[in-house]
Amino acid sequence: MASGKFKLLPILGIGLAAALLVFSALDFLGSYFSGRPDLASLRRATRFSPGNASYHSQLGRYLQITNGDLRESLSEYQTAARLNPNDSGAWFDIVGIQQILGNSREQSRALEEAVRAAPKKPDVAWESGNFFLLRGDRDKAMSAFRIVLENDPRSAPAALDLLWRVQPDAGTLLERAVPPIASAYSSFLVMLISKQETDAASKVWSALLQLQQPIAPGVGLAYVNYLLGKLQPEAARQAWLQMAPLCGLTAYLPGQNLIVNPRFELDVLNAGFDWHYDKLHDVKINLDANAAPRGNQSLLVTFEGPGISETGLAQAVSLAPNSQYQFSVHFKSDQFEGAGGPVFVLRDALTGKEYFTTEALRNPGSWREVTAHFQTGAGAQLALLRLSRIPAGNAIRGHLWLDEVQLVRLSFQGLEEEHLLWR
Repeated sequence: MASGKFKLLPILGIGLAAALLVFSALDFLGSYFSGRPDLASLRRATRFSPGNASYHSQLGRYLQITNGDLRESLSEYQTAARLNPNDSGAWFDIVGIQQILGNSREQSRALEEAVRAAPKKPDVAWESGNFFLLRGDRDKAMSAFRIVLENDPRSAPAALDLLWRVQPDAGTLLERAVPPIASAYSSFLVMLISKQETDAASKVWSALLQLQQPIAPGVGLAYVNYLLGKLQPEAARQAWLQMAPLCGLTAYLPGQNLIVNPRFELDVLNAGFDWHYDKLHDVKINLDANAAPRGNQSLLVTFEGPGISETGLAQAVSLAPNSQYQFSVHFKSDQFEGAGGPVFVLRDALTGKEYFTTEALRNPGSWREVTAHFQTGAGAQLALLRLSRIPAGNAIRGHLWLDEVQLVRLSFQGLEEEHLLWR
């Protein structure tokens, strides 16, 4: 009896090996025919490997696109989904066919299966979000787009734009669609700025601050620039104070000296309350590490041509009403060609009132300080300090170095100090 059992083992081994060989051969044939883009070959692939879901999907796609046979292609897609229910692509194939056939109930069911198979996959969420929007189901649509915003920052602008057109309410979208992460809130803020939605942008900015997460500097600066452009000086000042620590820009907060980056030792942000510089053809502005009265470097302005009125260099300054201020700047120049010279001019950004114009900044060879004193009126909030050229439009050639720009409040009248100080 025992010897008979031992004789049976080799036979079983041979049978198993033969079965494996057959399976391998069938798998090879399925793979071979699936790589040939014709109907007969694709049908053979599904016959040789009937349990391979991808072969059924390939056949279904061929039947749909090449033959236009929606019913048979749907059958193949359904087989693929049954064989691999965790393949969201197979369910999406079914969604597409059911949509064409007008079977909304089956389309919805297939879409739910696709979401179940890949609950965090952005492309699945995008398709489901659009489907729910078409059906008028905003709640489900917002939940789907929330997944997109959580997992695919590149799609955030398009998703937020679509959501805003459907539900133009910042509070609702923050609550239901936009996840509480800085990147998503930042994309929302940037979109609202582009649409000039000031009130909504303010809500999103407040929500972004409450997250207490790092903010990309470009986002914070864009919001401050937007408020300055809208001539909302107090809101811009507050935003500058709020964004600096979250954007890694605390070095740009002014102290007693209201000029930001007064010695040009920080990178010029060209935004917010830091220096702005518009590139002009005949004026070049660079940092010069070889010339500074104190500190590491100064700003070098090179005048190269005729007809110069502005240099492109300016800074917005927050001012308090009914207060006296002292302005000063250290400068030197080489021998300018042309009459007059560069000057600093400070004007009220809201009314255009001129507070002062310095004397021409001409002093070949050595550093010198020039000062100006002025007092603001009852409505003062914001001023713009510009480096200009007088006489405007005249030719000028030469070099000007600037350093230690200061604007200091000397006194105030009848106002609480907290409204006059940056911090």
